[in-house]
Amino acid sequence: MRSCHPLETVGTAYHRINLREGQNRLRVLVHDLASRIEPGMREDDARHLANELMLAAGFERRWHPSLVRFGEATLCTFLQPSRPDRVLQDDDLFFIDLGAVWKGQEADAGATFAVGRDSEHNAIASAVQTLWHEVAALWASGGFSGQQLYQAAQQLAHTKGYRLNLEIQGHRVSDYPHSAQGTPDLGAFPEQPSSDLWILEMQIAHPQRPFGAFYEDLLT
Repeated sequence: MRSCHPLETVGTAYHRINLREGQNRLRVLVHDLASRIEPGMREDDARHLANELMLAAGFERRWHPSLVRFGEATLCTFLQPSRPDRVLQDDDLFFIDLGAVWKGQEADAGATFAVGRDSEHNAIASAVQTLWHEVAALWASGGFSGQQLYQAAQQLAHTKGYRLNLEIQGHRVSDYPHSAQGTPDLGAFPEQPSSDLWILEMQIAHPQRPFGAFYEDLLT
């Protein structure tokens, strides 16, 4: 049943099955892109490759700029600029954040990947994905508002030894453009979020070293 909350309003073209299909396809594309990124590549080259892969995969357009962040730039938020000439090192990590339109519906997927043998890079890349699934499980259990999900996420991140970036609190998706129905943050939503409408985002930072990790997916 569709929510009656005004912040969960969708457009007339909203299609749940197509939205899920696009999300699944974009999630696969994130991992395909990650497999093609290697030390020596520049961030700007990785972003161009992301756009080429989305076009080749049949996505209609991007609905937000493609982001690939290397090294220290993994601490940057979506709106913070990074250096396009930043080069991925032999022992490094990076995250990908892609937003694209599939059959008129928005998809948004992202994950963090480590290269080389730095155990703390691998640990944080794994931890942010685990954190996402733990918070998603709380959502699936019912009774948690969007606000409560991010309160729980902050506590869970702390127990893992990381800092949660509360500037990143998830967002709506819908038929493109969802901004026509508003752009609320999941972390500010006062009720239990409905399925197939919200992207849960997690960004964490290492407590001492200058890097972080990011993961996002659809609550469904």
